[in-house]
Amino acid sequence: MTSELIWQHLDTPGWEHVRVIADHPEWTVFDSIFVRHDADRILRGGYTLVMDKAWRTLELRLMLETSPGVMDALHLLTEGDGRWTDAEGRPMPQLDGCLDVDIRWTPLTNSLPINRLGLDDGDSADITVAYISLPDLVALPIQQTYSHTGAGDFRYTNRASGFSADIVTDADGYVISYPERFQRTFPG
Repeated sequence: MTSELIWQHLDTPGWEHVRVIADHPEWTVFDSIFVRHDADRILRGGYTLVMDKAWRTLELRLMLETSPGVMDALHLLTEGDGRWTDAEGRPMPQLDGCLDVDIRWTPLTNSLPINRLGLDDGDSADITVAYISLPDLVALPIQQTYSHTGAGDFRYTNRASGFSADIVTDADGYVISYPERFQRTFPG
């Protein structure tokens, strides 16, 4: 089964298209393309994110055009157990314990812990994620809290900065609305 998701960026001109490929019995692949205005330039990029059926991240390949015709890349691997390596197999101990990734310019990665945690209404969970800073492609651990506040509604909190947002998801846990940052335009 393949489905498509499109979000408009609300904080700056930009769009993201994600193709969800879920027909394999062991994993789901999210294939993204995005375009975004940042610091007086247009940046293009994309990522492929592989998840197991329990919503644990297995692989992230991210590319970003940092200037016309120049691409930077980040490739991270894990067995879904919170231990990460780079593309050359070197351990990344700073990410130990992170089961999820959070890519700065996409709402899709909020759906990963929402689905993996399976929180009941009123429940909260504190997690540490591998946050991917853009445009510099740096991976670092960030502590977050997800709280299930109602049917399809979640409060996201970055515990270090104190930033929080009330996120609305669909029945499959995919973000519909992330106030002032993203709005899904397809499917409506």
